[in-house]
Amino acid sequence: MRGFRKLLLSDLKLYLREPAATFFTLAFPALILGIGGYAFGQAEAFTTDGGVTMRVVDLMLPSTLAWVIASQGLMGTYPVLTSMREGKVLKYYRTHPIRAIHILLSQYFVGLIMLGLSMLVLGIAGKVLFDIRADAHWGAFFAALWLTYSAFFAVGFAFAGVTPTPRLAQALGSVLFFPLLFVSGTFGPRDVFPPALKLLSDLSPLSHANDTLTALWVTGSDPLGEVLRHPLPYFGVTLAGHTWLKGVTPWHCLGYLLGLTVLTGLVAVRTFRWDEEPARRTSGSRAPAPAPAAHAVIWAQGLRKTYGTVRAVDGLDLAVRPGEIFGLLGPNGAGKTTTVEILEGLRSADAGAVRVLGLDPQGDYAALVQRVGVQLQEANLPARLKVRELLDLFAAFYPRTLDPDELLRRLDLHAQADAYFGKLSGGQKQRVFAALALINDPEVVFVDEITTGLDPAIRRKIWGFLRELRQGGKTILLTTHYLEEAQALCDRVVILRQGRPVAQGEPMRLIEQLGARFRLEVEVERAVAPTLWEGLATVTYGEQSNGLLTLYLKDEAGLEEILAALRRAQIPFRNLRLQPVSLEDVFLMLTQSDFSLPRQEVLA
Repeated sequence: MRGFRKLLLSDLKLYLREPAATFFTLAFPALILGIGGYAFGQAEAFTTDGGVTMRVVDLMLPSTLAWVIASQGLMGTYPVLTSMREGKVLKYYRTHPIRAIHILLSQYFVGLIMLGLSMLVLGIAGKVLFDIRADAHWGAFFAALWLTYSAFFAVGFAFAGVTPTPRLAQALGSVLFFPLLFVSGTFGPRDVFPPALKLLSDLSPLSHANDTLTALWVTGSDPLGEVLRHPLPYFGVTLAGHTWLKGVTPWHCLGYLLGLTVLTGLVAVRTFRWDEEPARRTSGSRAPAPAPAAHAVIWAQGLRKTYGTVRAVDGLDLAVRPGEIFGLLGPNGAGKTTTVEILEGLRSADAGAVRVLGLDPQGDYAALVQRVGVQLQEANLPARLKVRELLDLFAAFYPRTLDPDELLRRLDLHAQADAYFGKLSGGQKQRVFAALALINDPEVVFVDEITTGLDPAIRRKIWGFLRELRQGGKTILLTTHYLEEAQALCDRVVILRQGRPVAQGEPMRLIEQLGARFRLEVEVERAVAPTLWEGLATVTYGEQSNGLLTLYLKDEAGLEEILAALRRAQIPFRNLRLQPVSLEDVFLMLTQSDFSLPRQEVLA
């Protein structure tokens, strides 16, 4: 409950800090009421049975509230949720114990609060400017207002689930809202419409809301049951020789709005997406998985994942020991991020078995997310929340957390504690994600390319921080494109090529398996036949590309042999570079050539 309250407060802050949202929900409706009231609102419309003379401006207030609600659903909830999903905000929320019901209820209550503020502003403006009059069934009026809000919120939530992009959501929200506003009589009586347009008007949920709220606003002296059963004057149209929707009452309208709420609410729940590929949650009994390797905190066997015809992960086995930094390496498209997200429970595997801390990431996701920390390769957070607010928000969802101030200090973020997330640099944002991944003091930490795009100084600080975590007993699974980083940090690595593991073991052991100690790079002016080096005992492997000859040597003595061979072949050369072999050499040879390590090292 504490976490939900924090999420609700955070969403409310976001809404109030968004100038456009605040203007269109609070200021713009009052502005429209003021302009309309001064233009033609003082004209008398009728006198209620209770003796209250109602003017046009008095009838504008319930109509204004109805279109404020419609705009919240179609131009607020709808594009905002779509944008949060496409911007990877929802995906990141999911790596913490935030569930879909939290998102739904938080957005729902924030909208309800904003509606209440809009009513307050309209009421004050109307009273001050025009001495707004009402003869209302207040309880029934607010109940109808709440049902109207629920219906349009559910519509917006449902549309957000089926719309692929924020831009399309914004366009469709406008396309739906403004015609709806027009045909629902917001700008004048609906009975003057042509028959076909009048039928559309009578079917509009905004017409049902508008007419019902207006009826309840002006009939307070009449018995409520009679008011709810009395036909509304603007419904009914003759078309194609038939009279349609004649005799519609407030009861009918409320039933229509309730049905719309239930139907679109079910669609919203069914279509809610955290990301483009929502993970499937297993339910019921699960087939027993093979026993994980002894003492493995992260374990996978025969892991496979396919997207169409592409095998992103193809038969991966791995076992990560407690307290080690384990590196997952490979070129772009090798399946690193897919593998990590399967281990985190964000994606489902097509085949194979997975256990993290003895838990199934799919079936035991709720328990697992409490014990792991996740830093995603691609993620985002609300730009108008402050760094300290973000740490407080996610900390509220855990029973036990680290001190946020201590995390800020250790990650050099204390000076940015009160800065908005959207104002941070790329490196600062990465460190915020690192802090959030550790806020629950996890046993296992997943970091997916945590240092990408960072300058060397910040990268070195992150390295030191990861080493501190390992010394503190954390198990870390790391993906990176920096081979120097993997060699410096990782106790063991696995190298993937096209979704398949091609080597696994300690970095220095893999380097030794190359059978070479040095890499020689020589710029040559013409192509060199492979026979030049294949007969040399000191050369283990060679290749050439774009005038660069690269050879791997068993020892330094091989340098003189190569130079002598080039001279004998009369091949001009220049710019010699001789360097000790590294994990990068292993990586390049395994992922860009047909070279392979001895079989016993492939799945060590």
